[in-house]
Amino acid sequence: MRASVWLLCTLLAFSLPALAVEQGSQMVFRYWDWGKTPQRDNYQFQLLRAVLENTKPEYGGYSLQRVMASFSTARARREINHGNQINVRVGPYHTPTSLSNPAVGANLSVDFPIAENLLGYRQLIIRKADLGKFASIKTEEELKKLTMGQGRGWEDVRLYRAEGYRVDDSANIDTLFQMLVRKRFDYISMSIIETSSFLSDDQFSSELTVAPSLFIYYPLPLVYYVGINESAMAERIKLGLLRLEQEGIKKKLFERFYAGEVEELKREGNTFFEVDNAVVPADFKLSPPYFRRP
Repeated sequence: MRASVWLLCTLLAFSLPALAVEQGSQMVFRYWDWGKTPQRDNYQFQLLRAVLENTKPEYGGYSLQRVMASFSTARARREINHGNQINVRVGPYHTPTSLSNPAVGANLSVDFPIAENLLGYRQLIIRKADLGKFASIKTEEELKKLTMGQGRGWEDVRLYRAEGYRVDDSANIDTLFQMLVRKRFDYISMSIIETSSFLSDDQFSSELTVAPSLFIYYPLPLVYYVGINESAMAERIKLGLLRLEQEGIKKKLFERFYAGEVEELKREGNTFFEVDNAVVPADFKLSPPYFRRP
């Protein structure tokens, strides 16, 4: 395994674009932080910095900026391709044809998962008054009788609907929790690496909580995206990720940020309902779900 990773790193290094190597021009990375999930963005930003440091011998210096802006997902994709305000982001892996709205344009993905698929472990945010109702749920069919709230344009929606879940995706991220409190739907499905950030900041958090020990799971790897024509940026990020994984640096950084979430997923008594995601390539070689590991 180590030999194959080393070989791939070597091939990438010797196939670098001439412009990046010969001219020594400094690459500028403007990372998009949407301002909602500080733990997740801190991890992604620090990992990107480590990637760029690791690849300085091949690509030279760099400028890394963190740009906080409350764009919609569609707007962020457009801005990434324009490259003026932001030019790199992190999001769930998808193919251009799997986008819910391909017309707004796709970005170039760096096909290397960065977060052990934690985005795919979804907790259920519910009204505190409904704790008893959700504690009694034992089967996926019982959960499917209720209505899930999701944000407009979220790629997860197509996965849920394909599996028979009832989904209301009329909200945006700023109205989602208010609509839950007002009983427009029964729960919000959100990643274990996002729920605490949202509940701690939202004005309705005193009325909401997480359903204990109940999860939806599906493969949903996080990857970096750059502008559709920025192949040199994508190759630099992938080369750095390969090296950081080989050297164990990526694993240590992940554990520093997410050890608590991993322990929670391993806890006995958890219930997981699985949803299929056929879009994820087999060569991503995602680790088995935590609930299937010995």
